[in-house]
Amino acid sequence: LQIRPYATSLHNIVLIVAQAGLALLFVRVYNWGATGYFLGYLGGALIGLGVMVWLVRHMLVFQVSAKRLKELMIYGLPIIPADLSMWALRLADRSLVASMVGLDQVAVYEIGYKIGLMVGLAFMPFNAAWPPFAFATMHKPDAPEIYRNVLTYIASGYTFLALGVIAFRSDITKFLVPPSYAHAVSIVPWVAVSQIFLGLYPVLSLGPKIKKRTGPLAWVAFSAATANILLNVLLIPSIGILGAAVATLVGYLLLAVIGYSVGQRYFPIPLDWMRLGKLALASGLTIVVIIILGRLPLSDWEGRILRALSLLVYPLLLIAVRFITPAQARETWQMISNKLY
Repeated sequence: LQIRPYATSLHNIVLIVAQAGLALLFVRVYNWGATGYFLGYLGGALIGLGVMVWLVRHMLVFQVSAKRLKELMIYGLPIIPADLSMWALRLADRSLVASMVGLDQVAVYEIGYKIGLMVGLAFMPFNAAWPPFAFATMHKPDAPEIYRNVLTYIASGYTFLALGVIAFRSDITKFLVPPSYAHAVSIVPWVAVSQIFLGLYPVLSLGPKIKKRTGPLAWVAFSAATANILLNVLLIPSIGILGAAVATLVGYLLLAVIGYSVGQRYFPIPLDWMRLGKLALASGLTIVVIIILGRLPLSDWEGRILRALSLLVYPLLLIAVRFITPAQARETWQMISNKLY
């Protein structure tokens, strides 16, 4: 209800660090296993609650406002089914894989899924900073253009991370697990690309939150989760864990597409289709180079060096197709420096 971007960002960062730090402490140092994991997240949540209470201490009043309570309930209650649907979208495929092709395939699928999730590491700082930044910007006349540029830039960044994970998926798999999990490599590209759409979703679906009408977000997440589950049921019996990976990509793609469609009704954000098309072209050509290099008879180190060099194709192509002009680069740097200042 109050736009305090720095306070909100501070709280989100403390919450993430406290939960992850305590979970690691309890699991790795005290060897509490799964119990330590959940106790760490509970302890981190309590620390986050304490930080938020301190941040809003001057606004705390011990009286009930029916009007304010109604506003909070209207805004917050629809987020519960939306989060439950997002949970199903993330995790329902494991139980379906277990029931259809066995627990051993769940283990292989989970390894490939976790490697693909490495793209999502970039989400943590962005998701912590995005809500306060978005709400602080929404009243500016050029807010739609700012949101459009943010979407374009994070799409380019997430795509580069996904390309890196795809290029080195075999090396990462060999480093993490024994050869019996080699089939997990086929899962990684589908999950890595799905994470791009998941990362774009908070921007694409911003409209309902700006207008404080979050109900449609529940239907967006429910639709994506339902499609994901149905595709799992259809594809897993015929192509195994690869079908679950394909269903994951389709589910997150639908989440982004439907979220954008709904968001446009409340707060239109113009997409820069020209630059997104250039981005798709550059990423597609980079994937072709990665595939060609992967089929060459090279030693492990030769392959790694060439794959690392192949990733340079992506930024070079973006420069070649003028994905970002010098004027846009200066404008972006000025915006970032002003925010940092």
